[in-house]
Amino acid sequence: MISGIQKPEGSTLSATRSRSEYLLEFDESESGFAEVPEVPSEFTLRAVVDEDRDELACVLLDGYRGSVDDEGEVLADAVEAIDEYFSIMKWQHGWALESANGIAAFAFVVVVGDRHYIDPLVTSPEFKRRGLAAKVVRAALRSLKAEGVRDVGAAITDGNIPSERLFASLGFKRIGSWPRQS
Repeated sequence: MISGIQKPEGSTLSATRSRSEYLLEFDESESGFAEVPEVPSEFTLRAVVDEDRDELACVLLDGYRGSVDDEGEVLADAVEAIDEYFSIMKWQHGWALESANGIAAFAFVVVVGDRHYIDPLVTSPEFKRRGLAAKVVRAALRSLKAEGVRDVGAAITDGNIPSERLFASLGFKRIGSWPRQS
């Protein structure tokens, strides 16, 4: 499922798996996301830029391959998905962790209705289970909180246990099925 949580009008990508919505409400007195996350010395935390497009598509495709989100997509689908995200994401909140070999993990922020969402969050297979996804999510949460955003959502494919655990560890709570009913 390479598609985003809110597809622009005319989008051809489809989401066939069920998802759940998770929510984090910032506590005004909390300073948990005030600091820039520390990253291992072999990585650089940086903003996502236009020139990352093709590499992000490869990481997206590789990161989903063999997971609950894998629906047999090809590189062209991943490029299309990145182009869609680029058209709707909040650039100031998009983060990548880069190693000497390229982008290891990234997170974007999109707005659906009146809420900001972390979507997508992807880690390259060779870097999974090292806490890198948490680093890019924390960077996004830090920039969102600094901007005055009061709550942040995530739409997670049901059965994506690593993502469910990660977001729960950051204080997100499951609030229902996705998409939200009006």
